[in-house]
Amino acid sequence: MPTNLIPPVRPHRWLALCAVGLSACAPALNWREVRPADAEGLLATFPCKPQEAQRQIPLPGLPDLVTVHLLSCEAEGSRWALSHLRVSDASLVPVALRALAAATRGNLETASREAARQTQAAGAVSGEAVPHPLAQSAVRASELAPVAVPRMTPQPDSRAWRFEARRPGEGGGPSVPLTVTASHFSHGLTVFQASVWQSGEAASAHSGREGVTTFLRGFHFPG
Repeated sequence: MPTNLIPPVRPHRWLALCAVGLSACAPALNWREVRPADAEGLLATFPCKPQEAQRQIPLPGLPDLVTVHLLSCEAEGSRWALSHLRVSDASLVPVALRALAAATRGNLETASREAARQTQAAGAVSGEAVPHPLAQSAVRASELAPVAVPRMTPQPDSRAWRFEARRPGEGGGPSVPLTVTASHFSHGLTVFQASVWQSGEAASAHSGREGVTTFLRGFHFPG
């Protein structure tokens, strides 16, 4: 299983895809500026008050465990997150950028497989015909416009993605659409992932889409 900023996905705990142990924040979007510690002076704009966490994880292609810092909060049914880590050498920056994107997609694939297995099991109980789990577990990835964080370090692997997957339904219910919009960029030796995790109706709501745009355009470095 790919390694992300979080533990492996568990049934009925889809929010663990982004962070664990963080309480919900204000239900409405209440934008404020946040300057994370040890983040190259990055100024971020969050729609809720983020809480901080950190952990050490392995990432493919990096020689050692890396310490990942995470800011995350919930508002309007979505989770808004910024994670960052520092590598030891400039040659590892593109490796880390690609690894973060791959890890996010890998964890969504895990969630989608679990959702497909749950659907298959429910169909077996009810007698309804359902597609094979592997036919339901694909994650759709769409590359978005180029990342343009003011004064970031230019990198070919600074890219933005929209991932569309499914998560298990609560209490064994039907699976639910899960959309993650993620932007990857760097400054010096620090690599960032900004992401919005939206489930069900939050992913299709017009206000949700506007909020994602505001969040991802709200980052800039001093200079």
